[in-house]
Amino acid sequence: MSSTQNTATTNRPEGQKGVSMTSPRILSSALFGAYSRYCLVEFQTRFGWVEWQVSDAETPDPVTGLSQIIRQCRTREEAVSGLE
Repeated sequence: MSSTQNTATTNRPEGQKGVSMTSPRILSSALFGAYSRYCLVEFQTRFGWVEWQVSDAETPDPVTGLSQIIRQCRTREEAVSGLE
């Protein structure tokens, strides 16, 4: 095996070569739950993957004072599971 070969596995989308970083961006957001307690945000990571984040309006983040992020998942179903 050549010393220049990379045998490490990655979590990159199929066919994507190298690490291409972009600015994270929000694709969509929606409030859900009783009295709109939760916010579901679909976003694209700096690596190009789509992930889902849930924040809870009733739980403030101790550092920022904003709604605390309680989940970050690869699918919408995982993110909202048990919260609706």
